[in-house]
Amino acid sequence: MRQKRVLLVEDISCYGKCSTTVALPILSVAGFEVNLLPTAIFSAHTGISTDIAFFGFFSGGMKGIIDSWETMDISYDAVLIGYSFGTKQLEILTRFLEKKKPKIVILDPAMAENGKLYSKLPEDYPVAMKELIKHCDYLTPNITEAFMLAEKPYHEGPYDRTDIVEILLRIYGTYRKKVIITGIEAKDNKLMVMAIDDCGDIYTYETDRVSRNYSGAGDVYAALLLDGLLKDRGFETSVKEAMELTSRAVMLSQAGNYEELYFEGILKDI
Repeated sequence: MRQKRVLLVEDISCYGKCSTTVALPILSVAGFEVNLLPTAIFSAHTGISTDIAFFGFFSGGMKGIIDSWETMDISYDAVLIGYSFGTKQLEILTRFLEKKKPKIVILDPAMAENGKLYSKLPEDYPVAMKELIKHCDYLTPNITEAFMLAEKPYHEGPYDRTDIVEILLRIYGTYRKKVIITGIEAKDNKLMVMAIDDCGDIYTYETDRVSRNYSGAGDVYAALLLDGLLKDRGFETSVKEAMELTSRAVMLSQAGNYEELYFEGILKDI
């Protein structure tokens, strides 16, 4: 008998906590075998510096890794996809999912924040992502990415619940996927997570907002969500518990006055 196997498709930040450096330890502590398909290597994440060196695993490099795996006959119980470096990688991942058909695919469409597409991505990236989304089961966009997927003009928060319901219904109506929008700035100094399931039922969870943002919180959330789903806790419970643990990591980070997200503080609770 083998462990449940997860493929993590993410970039690597050599300095700073986000993407692979938070998702991989969380999934490993949760008891899963984690394989890594890197999309790019960055000297640091953008929350630390804008002067960043990077190396992209362009189409040949990613395809070479996947082709090598084909000789090993590897199967996956779940795939978690984060930042992809350009449209060619999206095409390769789409073909990979078409062939492998894993039971669970979570797409964290890491492409934008604060109303803007990430600088190293082409303008047609959100359009190119549509084909990949067809082969995914769960989408976990932040609020900017949610506006892009809904093809609605972005505006800053705080947001009313009715604003987000409209976006959720728009994305669900277009893609027929379960959608969880994270990091929604609400009124009364709260942050919301709002989700829609495959029956169209909508769930809202709130937590206190802290005075600063921590890079990698969305990556922590997606990994915790996958943990719950792979352990058959159900969609609603997994959405809620992932939010509670992510919020706890943020609170611990602020209490300790840490520069980076102290996700290590919640590993014992997974």
